[in-house]
Amino acid sequence: MTILALLMLCVSAAAGPEVSTFTMSGYVSAVLDSSPEVQQAAAKFEEARSRWKSQAASAWMPTEGFTGSAYPYGHDPSEGYRYKTWGLNRADMSVNTSLNLNLFNGFSDYYKVRQTVLSRDSAEQGLITSRQTRAFEAMRAFYEQSLKGRLLDVARQNLKAQEDYYALTKDLYQHGMKSLSDLLKSETDWR
Repeated sequence: MTILALLMLCVSAAAGPEVSTFTMSGYVSAVLDSSPEVQQAAAKFEEARSRWKSQAASAWMPTEGFTGSAYPYGHDPSEGYRYKTWGLNRADMSVNTSLNLNLFNGFSDYYKVRQTVLSRDSAEQGLITSRQTRAFEAMRAFYEQSLKGRLLDVARQNLKAQEDYYALTKDLYQHGMKSLSDLLKSETDWR
């Protein structure tokens, strides 16, 4: 995060003395939106949630299947694989339909669904942890940058006060009201 703080310092220094309009919440949301770690954790959570939905549906929903076979180009085994012209006769086709409902399979589906639930919850906690970690780092960088900016302002004010004091001491020295040692001391303080 120190690289990010340095980057923000460079950007603020290049922008000049303008006041930054970045708020802490805006900065944190911008960091969270652009963080690859948060995006990766969100993708893992969505994947785990989709797996859970799929497993729950396959465990409790009925399944149906359709199969069909035909010999449209003439190599029918019932005719000695003799070639016939193209066509789909009813006698040359077969269609099968199946509908299955799993009532009980020794709790196998229950354990599979439970495993995907735990995987989903783990991925969700990973997402929350990643977001909190990145948000904390972003807040720390924001406040560190803010404090460095304030420290820079204080240093500028201190330098201005030292310059003013040096100018006053120099003026008083030129008019004989201060000694050379006072002038040299104020010059040293200013430098």
